[in-house]
Amino acid sequence: MEKTEGGWVVRTDAHEQHLGPYSEWARAMTMALIFARCNQPSQVKVKADAEYWRVEYTFDERAQASP
Repeated sequence: MEKTEGGWVVRTDAHEQHLGPYSEWARAMTMALIFARCNQPSQVKVKADAEYWRVEYTFDERAQASP
């Protein structure tokens, strides 16, 4: 997530796509976490700065393995 003139924007790892802009950072953070959850990660980390928030997620290879 980053703060722009138009509001908070959630950048995704899907090329140049993004969500937003949102006027409140809390709404943008909610959307970032929903986007991450839809990808079913095994771990989610949130890193914060005054103008930039980052949601990182990782996948546990054991959880993705099929029986």
